[in-house]
Amino acid sequence: MAVSVEPRPVEKAARPRRVIPGVTGPAAPRHARWARRAGAALVDLLIYGVVSGIMTGIGWAIFLSSCEGTVDANNLVCLGDDPSPFANVFLIAAYVVPVVAVLLNAVVLQGLRGYTLGKAAFGLRAVHGSSGAVMGFWVGFSRLVLLVVLTVVTLGVNLLLPLWDKERPTLHDQVLGTAVIRND
Repeated sequence: MAVSVEPRPVEKAARPRRVIPGVTGPAAPRHARWARRAGAALVDLLIYGVVSGIMTGIGWAIFLSSCEGTVDANNLVCLGDDPSPFANVFLIAAYVVPVVAVLLNAVVLQGLRGYTLGKAAFGLRAVHGSSGAVMGFWVGFSRLVLLVVLTVVTLGVNLLLPLWDKERPTLHDQVLGTAVIRND
């Protein structure tokens, strides 16, 4: 039994369309302005400071309330009985918890979702510059480390670079090929 195969009609090759951003194709991502980036960073720093301040306040409140003897104000030690061990736990947590908050916010949340809490408040995302995809955990971690190192090495100039460049990249964004864009 022979099978007959009918030839398929040849389709015309589609003529390439000219893409006009926002009209016939996806709009090009808009890089974040320095003021928005600074505002987002301030929100993130405020969150870390509030977390640290709450832990410190609780620690000192427990320390002062549990110290039944006199407190040496110069050295901040109890001259009578020992203070509650919970005071030390909260005072140590005042240093550890903000570090964990930075790692969760700047590495995990930003790496896996593209934004920190501050960036979300200002409508920003940190993405791969070429693809626009989220960065991933390791690029988020590398971005945080490079942010700290390059900001210290350049005495803060790294954070001011978006003021002068049209695409507004910082050094750590240039090294990793990432970009901070607006969500609009």
